[in-house]
Amino acid sequence: MFLKRIEAYGFKSFANRTDIEFNAGISAIVGPNGSGKSNVVDAVRWVLGEQSAKTLRGGKMQDVIFKGSETKKPLNFAEVTLVLDNSEKQLPIEFQEVSVSRRLYRNGESEYKINGENVRLQDIAGLFMDSGVGKEAFSIIGQGRIDEILNSKPVERRVIFEEAAGVLKYKTRKEKALRKLESTHENLRRVEDIIGELEYQVEPLRAQAAVAEEYLSKKEQLQAIEIAVLAQEITTSYQALQELKVQAEELTAKDIALATSVVETELSIDEFEQLLVTQDQKINQLQEQLVEATRVLENVQGQKAVLDERARNMQESNKQLETDYQLLMDKKAQIDQVLSTFANQKSNDAQAIETMRATIAAHAAEAGKLNEQVRGIEAQQMQQIRELESTRSRFQTLSDVEASYGHLFHGVKAVLKHAENGRIKGVNGVLVDLIELDARYDVAIEVALASNLQNIVVEDEYVAQNAIQYLKENRLGKATFLPITRIKGNVASAGDLAMLKQQHGFVDVASNLINTDHKYRAIVENLLGTTLVAHSLKDATDISKKVGARFRVVTLEGEVIHRGGSMTGGKVANERTGLLTQKHQIEQLRKNITTMEQSVSQLQEQYSTQKAAEQNAHNQLQDLQLELVRKEEMLNTQTLQTEQLQNQNIQIAEEIGRLEVRLAELKGQQIDIESARTDVDDDNTVQQESRDAIIVAINEQRKLRLEQTGRLEDLRNELRGLQKEQQKAAQELKAIELKQTRLEVEIDTKLTRLGEEYQLSYERACGHTLEQPIEEAVASVTELKRAIDRMGLVNIGAIEEFERVNERFTFLTEQKADLLQAEDNLLEIITEMDQEMESRFYTTFQTIQTHFNETFSELFGGGKALLELSDPDNVLTSGIDIIAQPPGKKLQHLSLLSGGERALTAISLLFALLKTRTVPFCILDEVEAALDDANVSRFANYLRNFSKETQFIVVTHRKGTMEQADILYGVTMQEPGITKMISVRLEEAEKIVE
Repeated sequence: MFLKRIEAYGFKSFANRTDIEFNAGISAIVGPNGSGKSNVVDAVRWVLGEQSAKTLRGGKMQDVIFKGSETKKPLNFAEVTLVLDNSEKQLPIEFQEVSVSRRLYRNGESEYKINGENVRLQDIAGLFMDSGVGKEAFSIIGQGRIDEILNSKPVERRVIFEEAAGVLKYKTRKEKALRKLESTHENLRRVEDIIGELEYQVEPLRAQAAVAEEYLSKKEQLQAIEIAVLAQEITTSYQALQELKVQAEELTAKDIALATSVVETELSIDEFEQLLVTQDQKINQLQEQLVEATRVLENVQGQKAVLDERARNMQESNKQLETDYQLLMDKKAQIDQVLSTFANQKSNDAQAIETMRATIAAHAAEAGKLNEQVRGIEAQQMQQIRELESTRSRFQTLSDVEASYGHLFHGVKAVLKHAENGRIKGVNGVLVDLIELDARYDVAIEVALASNLQNIVVEDEYVAQNAIQYLKENRLGKATFLPITRIKGNVASAGDLAMLKQQHGFVDVASNLINTDHKYRAIVENLLGTTLVAHSLKDATDISKKVGARFRVVTLEGEVIHRGGSMTGGKVANERTGLLTQKHQIEQLRKNITTMEQSVSQLQEQYSTQKAAEQNAHNQLQDLQLELVRKEEMLNTQTLQTEQLQNQNIQIAEEIGRLEVRLAELKGQQIDIESARTDVDDDNTVQQESRDAIIVAINEQRKLRLEQTGRLEDLRNELRGLQKEQQKAAQELKAIELKQTRLEVEIDTKLTRLGEEYQLSYERACGHTLEQPIEEAVASVTELKRAIDRMGLVNIGAIEEFERVNERFTFLTEQKADLLQAEDNLLEIITEMDQEMESRFYTTFQTIQTHFNETFSELFGGGKALLELSDPDNVLTSGIDIIAQPPGKKLQHLSLLSGGERALTAISLLFALLKTRTVPFCILDEVEAALDDANVSRFANYLRNFSKETQFIVVTHRKGTMEQADILYGVTMQEPGITKMISVRLEEAEKIVE
C-alpha cells in the first residue's frame, strides 16, 4: 500500500483545486517559507481525523477554510482527499484503490467519505486500524516529534515507545475497565442505598394491606344486599312501564284515524288543484294558438311588404345595369388606345438596355483589378498588425512582471511594495534597475552579479535595518541591502589594467561596462571592480593565468574562472532568461513596436488611397447597374401593364356579356313578383278571421276556472280543523311517552350499575333474594356505606404494593451479591492487561534498542547508542533515558550533546521506531532542519536505503535531501495567500528555496 495522490480544494492556502501525484520511493516538497509546504502535511493529518485546531495551527476548526486574498474571494468549504493504492489488500476493503475524503463547511458541518460514500469518523479510524496509518501513528513525523524526543522528560518520552509497542489500545481498554469498575462501585453503593430505603417501606405497607382487606370485606357485604335491592326496584319500574304502554296504544289508534281523514281531505284538494292545472293548460294552449295565428298574419303582411320592396329594387337595378353597360364600353375603347402606345415604346427601351450592359461589363473588369490590389495591401497590413499585437503582448507581459516585481525574490518584492506605499524612506531601488549596459554584455554581467542583481540599494544602514526588521516581523522572506554610505569601491590597479589591455581576448573590467548614476558607482565597483570580462573560455583561461588567478574572469557566453582557478560552465535545457537580458528585451520590444507602428501607418495610407480609387470605380459601376436595373424594371413594368390591360380588356368584354344576360333576367323576375303580390293579399284575409275565433275561446275557459277556485278554498278550511284535533291527540301521546322514557332511563341506570359495578345481568341479579323487607334492606345499604366512608382513604393498592416492594427487596439483595462478584472479575482483567502491556512494552523496547544502536551507527558513521529504563522495577510507569556515544566521544546523556548531534540522535530513534513498527508511507516535515550539510547527506542516504520498504514524502529545504528524491515538487505563492504546486528541476531547487 502507498499514497498515490492528494487532492485539496479550499484547505488553508489551497484556493484552487490542487492534485499532487506520488509514486513509491522518495518525493520531496520544497519551497520558500510561508509558501504553504506544511499545509500539505496538515491536509493529510486533517483528513485522517485530526480534531484539534491547535495541532493544525489554527484557533478553531473553520480556520482551515481558505479565507480569501487580494484577488480571490473566501470559499465556503474545505475538502481534502487521499487516494491510496490497495492492490495488496492491506486495508480491509474490496477495492484496488481507496479514496478517503473530509469536507468542512463554514457552519461547522463535516462530511467524511470512503470511495465517495458518506461514513463516520470512526469508520475511517476503523479502516486504518493496525495498518500503520493514522493521525497518531508514525505515518506523519514533524518537527514536533523531534522536539518531543529532545525536550520531553523521560516519563513523557515513553509515550512514543508505547505507540510503537501497540500498548495504547491496552491502556485505553484498561481505562475503560477502570471506568467500568468505578461504575460498578457506584452501582453497588446505589443498590445498598435502595435496600436501606426498602427496609423502611415493607412494614408500613404490611399495615396498609390489612386495612385494605377489611375494606374489601365490607364492600362484599354491601354488594350482596344492594344487588337484591336493585333487582326488586327494576321489577317494580318495569310493571309501571307496561301500564303506560297500553295507554299509549289507545292514543296512537286515535291519531291514526285522524291522520287518515287528513290524508283523504288532502287528496280531494290535490284533485281540485290538478283540475285547475288542466284548465290553465287549456288556456295556455289557446294563447299559444293565438300567438301562432298572430305570427302567421304578421308573416303574410311581411311577405307583402317584401314583394313591394323587391319590385322597387328591380326597377333601380335595371337602371344601374344599363349605366354600367355604357361605362364598360367606353373603358374598353380607352384600353385599346393605351396598348398601341406601349408597343412602340417597348422596342426603343430594349435597344437602350443592350448598349448599357456592354458599358457595365467594361467597368466591372476595371473594378475587379482594383479590388485585387486592395485585398493584397489589406492582407499585408493585417499580417503586420498581428505581428505588432504579438510584440505588444510580449512587451506588456514583461512590463507587467517588471512593474509587479514578479521577477524578483519574495522578500525583495515585499520591501519594494512597502517602499512604494511610503512606509520605508530611503529605498532607491533594485540594482538591476539602476544600471545600464550594452546588450552584448548581458550574459557576462548576469553571471558575474548573479543574485546580486536583486540587491536593494538604500541610502544608509538604518534604512536597511528597518527593512530587515519589517521582513522578520511579517515573515516575508529575505533580501540583501546595499547602503550607499557603507559600500566602498574596489577596482583593479592601473598596472594590472595596463597589462590586461595587452592580453588577447580581454574585453574590459566588468565595472567599466556598466553605466550608472555617479552615486551608485562605488557599489558597482565593489561588486564588479575585480571581475574581468573575456571573449572566450580559452581567452579567460589565459587571462586568469596571466594575473595569477587573483581575479574572477567571466566570458561573454557566461563561463566563469573563479579566484584560485576553479571553473564553472556548461548549459541546461530551457535555461531561464536573466534579469539583464529581460530588461534589454523590454527595450528592444519597445523599439520594435515603434518601427512596426510606422510601417502599419504607411500601409494604412497606401490602403486608404487604393481603397478610395476602388470605391470610386465601384460607385460608378453601381450607378450604371442601378440605371440598368431601373430601365429593365421600366421595361418589365410596361410588359406587365400591357398584359394587365389585355387581361382587363378580356374581363370587360366578359362583364358586358354578363350584364346583357342580367338585364334579360330582371324583366322576367318583375312579371313573377306582380303575380305573387296578388296571392299574398288573399292569404292575409283568411288569417285575420282565424285569430278572432281563438280570442273568443280563451274568454270562456277563464270563466270556468274561477268557479273551480271557490270549491278548492272550502276543502282547505275543512283540512285545517282536522289538523288541530290531530295535534291535540299527539300532545297527550307525547306526555305518556315522556313518562315511559323516564322509567326506561331509571331501569337502564340500575341495569348499568348491575353491569358496571357488579358485572351482573338482570336475570342473574334476580337470583339474589332479600332476607328482609325492601325498606330495611335499603337502610342496611345506607349503614354499610357510612361504615366504609368512616374508614377514610383506603390504599387498595397496598396489597399489591407490599408484594411488589417485598419482591424487589429480595431481588436487590441478590443483585448486591452479583455486583460484588463483577468487581472481583474486573480487578482480575485489569491485572491481566497490566501483565500483557508490560510484556509487549518490554519486548518492543528491546527491539527498538537494537534498531536504535544500528541506526545511530549508520547515521553517525560509528559510535553507539543506548536506551535505559529510569525505573526498571516498574516497567509500566518508568521513564526512558537516551544515552549516546558519537564517534570519538564518550557515552553521555542526550541533553549533553550538541544541537546537531541531539537532532540526528532523535532522527535515529525515529528510524528505529519505523523499523520496529513498519508503516506503508511516512511524511517527514523538515525533521532534518537542524542538521548541518554533512549530517543531512547521511540522513538522505539512509532515507534512500529505507525507501525500499516505505514510501517517504519529505517536506524539506535542504539540498542534500532534495538530491536523493525521486520526484521533486515546488510550492510557491505566485499570488499572495494562494499556494500553487509546480514542477521544479533539481538543479533549480536551491534558487526556489531562496
